[in-house]
Amino acid sequence: MMSLNTVTSSFLDWWSAQDTETCLWPAFDLFVRETLLDIAGAKRVRLFHTAENGQVLRSLSQDARGASGAIAPTALMGHVLNLGRVYVQGDWSHGPMVDRLAAESAQQVLSSLQLPEPGSGRATQNPRPVLEQGPVAWMFPILSPASPEANGGAQGAGRHAVGLVVVGDLPETSLSDRSMLDGLSQLISAFWLHVRDYESLQIARRTDRGSGVLNRADFLSTGESATAEARREGEPIVVMAVAVEGLRRFDDLGQWTLRDRIILEAGRVLRRKLRNDDLVGRFSDDRFVVLLRWLDVGLGRLIAEKVIGWVREAVQTAVGGPAAGPGKENPGEIDSFESPSILAVDSVRVRCGLASNHRVARPRPETAEAALAEVEGLPVQRLTFADLLKRALAASGEARRLQQDLCVADEAPPARPSAAPSQPQPAQQAVLCGEGQP
Repeated sequence: MMSLNTVTSSFLDWWSAQDTETCLWPAFDLFVRETLLDIAGAKRVRLFHTAENGQVLRSLSQDARGASGAIAPTALMGHVLNLGRVYVQGDWSHGPMVDRLAAESAQQVLSSLQLPEPGSGRATQNPRPVLEQGPVAWMFPILSPASPEANGGAQGAGRHAVGLVVVGDLPETSLSDRSMLDGLSQLISAFWLHVRDYESLQIARRTDRGSGVLNRADFLSTGESATAEARREGEPIVVMAVAVEGLRRFDDLGQWTLRDRIILEAGRVLRRKLRNDDLVGRFSDDRFVVLLRWLDVGLGRLIAEKVIGWVREAVQTAVGGPAAGPGKENPGEIDSFESPSILAVDSVRVRCGLASNHRVARPRPETAEAALAEVEGLPVQRLTFADLLKRALAASGEARRLQQDLCVADEAPPARPSAAPSQPQPAQQAVLCGEGQP
């Protein structure tokens, strides 16, 4: 009991020392592993989030880097997650089936991630895969709270696994002390759910309610940090501005519900189609902004072309959604303007502007090396997030002016036939336009 009280005090101390503006999961992963080592002598400890209904497990230690660290659960893991039961090696209550699952999983369950030794004080920044084979000593799920409608039902009704803790080695004294193991698992579950609720609250505060993506302030803050990290590591990034033009006509026609649904569908498709490491935000009423990591301008252009298609499909989905047909909440709101709404949808255009900190530029009158080295006199490597965002937004505006789908900032525009030479405008000097449909 004294040890468990110490665990609670340690968690409160850990929580008060955290920077709540950053992702807490990697630090929580280290806290749990150090706690289990100190109290129970546990080694080879791994913590996972569940995803895709338990079909995928993601390491907490790499949570800040998105999808990395994902593994498929073994049969024993699936048993623990699906039934919500604790596994302890050698426990008489398991039965032969669970013992067989444990034996089958012994050679694969901890083919996991190289993590810093407890006591190092910080989580590793870039873990490498490493093979660790051997039996599992202890495994327990992290179960979500039961839903209100499940009250009075069977024990555990309405609950599902949101995480998993796997321990490879435990001393015999700890294996035989079920009261201590049960107490530890309950405390860690409570701590886990506390961190999860706080992270969910932070996400809700950062989310634009109309589109489900990051709001403007948090996108700017997160984008600045990501760009600074990319500059330090020499990482290529692309900033994209996506304009959904023609939405004001829906307001003029009294169809603001349909207009809002278009924005919601556009935000949803961007979140679903882009990678976890990419950032998506809503910059203004009809503009989304995206930061694509580990991509140069060539790949960024390919992604932008796909984004244009995705958002166009989202517009059609919004128009054909449930609220536009029979059984909608406000039946008269759209029907009375059915023909004008079709005209308004036809007037919607999606355009993209791109800017990159690393790009393959067209040779200018000067040397190709000089073209790569500078953008309006500023070295490429020193471009800030604000620089990239301004150029992407300007390129989006230039795409509209030239009736193109896509423009890339900071590169010379293609030659256009003209009856008489004219002085190029400043905005034109920094934009290369794609071959999209007007």
